[in-house]
Amino acid sequence: MKLTALDIKKQEFSKAFRGFDKLEVSAFLEIVAEEFEQLLGLNNGLQEKIKELEESLENYKKMEESWQNTLVTVQKSLDEAKLATQKESQLILREAQVQREQILKEAEKEVYTLKQKMSRLQELKQEFLTHFKAFLDNQDNLLDNFAQDKKIEKIVEQTFTDLERVEKEDLPDTEV
Repeated sequence: MKLTALDIKKQEFSKAFRGFDKLEVSAFLEIVAEEFEQLLGLNNGLQEKIKELEESLENYKKMEESWQNTLVTVQKSLDEAKLATQKESQLILREAQVQREQILKEAEKEVYTLKQKMSRLQELKQEFLTHFKAFLDNQDNLLDNFAQDKKIEKIVEQTFTDLERVEKEDLPDTEV
């Protein structure tokens, strides 16, 4: 099955207890879909370049064949021209091959670079998730501490209230 950017954008996941945030997943899928779409565009462009070069090479081969057929018919009078043409066609073929190899190398480099970028994005995602989990854990601890502080505050208030009540009860009634 070929995966398209639209497939990535429309992907839905089943809901689970304490699952991922739907908005985060949607946003991430949107980013992945855009990157995927760019990669597909780049790949299509490179394939078109290769096709053009192969067509050029085929044209050069057809030109060479045409030249050789012409040389066969007038071989005696054009022996020197035949050698020059063969050398020229070989040079053209070599240049076309060199160009093709250069384009293929560049395409491989671009693919490698894109793979590195994708790997880095995965690392960044994992790093984000780790930091976000630590943040959530920290917030949970702060809430626990806050709740504990509230309990202590209530105990202190109750103690002061009890002390005031005891002081009032222990004081003898004095008439003035």
